[in-house]
Amino acid sequence: MLVLDFPRPDRCSDTDWWATLRAFESALKTNMAQGAIVSSLPENLPEEYTAGLMARGMVPLFGISEALDAAQAAAFIG
Repeated sequence: MLVLDFPRPDRCSDTDWWATLRAFESALKTNMAQGAIVSSLPENLPEEYTAGLMARGMVPLFGISEALDAAQAAAFIG
């Protein structure tokens, strides 16, 4: 799980955030692991990014508490 809040595009560039995301993606592939990108607030992970994240094998989750609940449910299911 990587907590990553993208900036508002009208405030600054998100270039540095994509570098972090690519490094996380590489670590997941290297370790043959699954991963999730978690935003602390829904508005900090733009909807237009979510399909691309899922296509790259990363689940977008909105809200830290919700992400932890999802992880607990996934662990229970197996």
